[in-house]
Formats: sequence, structure tokens, C-alpha cells
Amino acid sequence: MEFDVNEIFKGLGFVIGGVIVTVFPYVKKWIDDKKSGNRFDENIKARNEIKNILDEIRIRCMATRVNIMDYHNGKESILGIPFNYVSMFSESCDRMYRSIIKDIQQQPIEPAVPLLIKLLSSEAKYIYTHENDQNESIAVFQKSYGCSSSYTFMMSNNIAGGSLVISYASPPKRMLTTNEILWVKSQIMHINNLRSKIKKHR
Repeated sequence: MEFDVNEIFKGLGFVIGGVIVTVFPYVKKWIDDKKSGNRFDENIKARNEIKNILDEIRIRCMATRVNIMDYHNGKESILGIPFNYVSMFSESCDRMYRSIIKDIQQQPIEPAVPLLIKLLSSEAKYIYTHENDQNESIAVFQKSYGCSSSYTFMMSNNIAGGSLVISYASPPKRMLTTNEILWVKSQIMHINNLRSKIKKHR
């Protein structure tokens, strides 16, 4: 009995191809699930490091709360005008005060606009505001967050990069020194590196 080698290889090809077609989706799903799990793990680790940095800033600056605010787009109006929002990305809060991170999610950006305009005009890339600010809108905004005063730092060269806020429930015992402000800015650089990891591992 003679065997046609070409036919044998052809048959094997069909069998192997069928196996690959059948098994590949399951293998791909297993790999994707593993990658997704790893990405989530890396995401959580980076967020934890950011939280630790915010804790350190709060303690060193003797603040009530330190948080990161992000600004983003929402849906558009019928005329095509975008609705912009502000959300709190991360927060470190003194145990004597209530956390507000759940409250500050996708809030209209309008109340914060006067403060952000003032921040944009600051060559130092940070501003100090308080509840008795000459700008009434800033004063009202300050009180709405339950703090008497705060330092707001730009986290990049534009507002889109977010801002870091150091808040005080009552007037601080002293203003931050130049060295402390420089230190906060160095911590912001570290936070930005961690945030880029979160973006990478989303």
C-alpha cells in the first residue's frame, strides 16, 4: 500500500490548522486576562505610592487635606459647546475631617474657573487663596470645599495636567517656606511619573 506524502502533510495541515483555530481564542483570552491582571496590579501599586506621597505632603505641611484635581471633557450641548468637569483623583485627609473624594467626581468646572484663571496667570505655577479672597467667586469656591485657605499647584505647564491642592480647615499657623514649596514641586514631579504609569497600565 503506497502513501502519498503530500496528501499526508496536507491532511496534517488541516488538522493542525483546525486545532489552532479552535484553541487560539482560548489562549489569547488567557494571555489577555493575565496582562489585564498585571496592568491592574501595577495601577494599584502606583496609586498607593501616590497616596503615600500625599500623606507625606499633608503631614509635612501640617494641612487638613491634600488632593489631586483632574479636569476633563464631558458631553456637548446641541450647539457643540463642551461641558467641562473637575474630579478628585486622589486624596489624603486628616482623620479628624471627612473625606470628600466621593463628592468631587465629575462636578461642573464653572465654580473653579476664577481660581484656575488666577493659577494660569501665576509665573510661580502655584497660588495661595483664602475664604476672604478679594475675588468673591474664589472665596465662595474656597468655602464650598470646607477649607479656609489653600495652596494650589499646577502639575504641568497647563491646567489639563491637573492640580495639587493643599488645604487648611482653619488658617495655617504659618505660610509654607520657599524650601517647602520647592519640595512640594519635586513631589509633584514624582507623582506625575507615577500617573504616567497608571496611564500606561490602564
